[in-house]
Amino acid sequence: MTPSLSLVLRLHAPPVDRADGPAAQRVFAWLIESVLPTLQTLRGLPDGDGPVATLVISPLAAETWRDETMRAALDAELDLRLAAARAAARSDDTHRIERARTTWRGIGGDLSRAFAELQDAGRIELATTPATDACLPLIGERAFARPQIALAVATHARHFGKAPAGIDLTRGYSPRIDLLCAEYGLRWCLVGPAAFERATAKPLYGPWAPLCCPNSGLAAFMADPDAIGLPATAPGRLHGTLLDRGLRAAPADWHLALHPESLGEQPPKGRAIRADVFAEPWSAAEAEAAAEAVGRAWAEARLIEAGQAADAIGRPPHRVALFDGALFGRWWAGGHGFLKGALGGPGSTTPSRWLAQHDEHQSAWPGLARAGALPGFAAAGDDPDREWLLDALPRAAARMTTVADRVAGTVAEVQAPARRAARALLLAQCGDWPLMLEHGLAGAEAVAGLRAHLAAFEAALGPETAEAPETPAAGTVSVFADLDLTPFASH
Repeated sequence: MTPSLSLVLRLHAPPVDRADGPAAQRVFAWLIESVLPTLQTLRGLPDGDGPVATLVISPLAAETWRDETMRAALDAELDLRLAAARAAARSDDTHRIERARTTWRGIGGDLSRAFAELQDAGRIELATTPATDACLPLIGERAFARPQIALAVATHARHFGKAPAGIDLTRGYSPRIDLLCAEYGLRWCLVGPAAFERATAKPLYGPWAPLCCPNSGLAAFMADPDAIGLPATAPGRLHGTLLDRGLRAAPADWHLALHPESLGEQPPKGRAIRADVFAEPWSAAEAEAAAEAVGRAWAEARLIEAGQAADAIGRPPHRVALFDGALFGRWWAGGHGFLKGALGGPGSTTPSRWLAQHDEHQSAWPGLARAGALPGFAAAGDDPDREWLLDALPRAAARMTTVADRVAGTVAEVQAPARRAARALLLAQCGDWPLMLEHGLAGAEAVAGLRAHLAAFEAALGPETAEAPETPAAGTVSVFADLDLTPFASH
């Protein structure tokens, strides 16, 4: 009974209004430090008998990096960062940014097509999240979740050429949402441990096999937090520019090469930043080699752990390890070596491949769960001071349904204000806002962002906008431009 392991990477970008603002700078850093090197790493994996890595790409991220304004701005940003690295004589950073720029221009600035080509070649499996990575329990009724699921599947298919295999629901799972997922052709989903703990029946095989939802047949895999944590010896586990790059100059220089906008960030809770732990200058090659060794050891340890459960459950055990893609490069310099070491070894598979090879599943519905599988991925709403979140989002969704009932199927001019309102509502539902509120990360920014999108929703439905054409200002990032209002309607 050979154990198996699925390593899943989440790629998600928060909303960006303009390509020249601070939010765009954070996305540029994420693309340069995490996404483009991840693409390089996946392209370099040895050929096998099928995909071994699963990428969860949120529709909002795909829409953002496909926007022409963002693509032009990122191209210019790469030139600026490369010039700064050369001027400062930072050879490691110069080489890294040169590779990122070469990759970016080699794919014609089309990340969606590049990942689709890897999928078509059988190297990776692609999955999605709700349209704006929303926490579905916060939205309210199941009908209000339909636009998030419908738009996610349609947007994913448009970007990557085929419908997604599965969906990540670790930010929030609502009972019976499986019927909606199955309706749109999704075969599996990821849920947090709380969804397994609150299942309608005790899982026969525990976390070592997915729950097969009765009636819908959707397979719910548990993304185990134990499988996510890196070993204590992993260099630079978080905020890699501080913990893994070493003290090259003054403390203010620690962040400059990778993400200068984070100079004011506080280190993760419980982890102190100390300058006296660095004995030697940081080397990119050595850091990546060390991370690769950590990746191999991590994969071996997880498979050994799974193998120990084989006799107890009487079947081949399987686990899912879910990582935020920003960990690699953005938070952990050299961390892409970990992916090289962890992927492609014995037992590496994807949820779809595992389902194709195993017929017998445990049958039960996952339970209501707002806590996510990733550290910090918890939904707001448990704090009484934030009850307005639970009230504002469902009320706006209900109003959107009323509007969609009235205008869906009419001419484009009549639908235009409703489409603007629908986009604003989707961005207000984005899972980043409750995440930041729950954990005190840029709480004021999260509240301001959420309120701004809700205000835009109300403004779009105001009488003065009924005849106003949609004319985005220069530099505006446009997402979900071809929005279909049908899923928002009640019929």
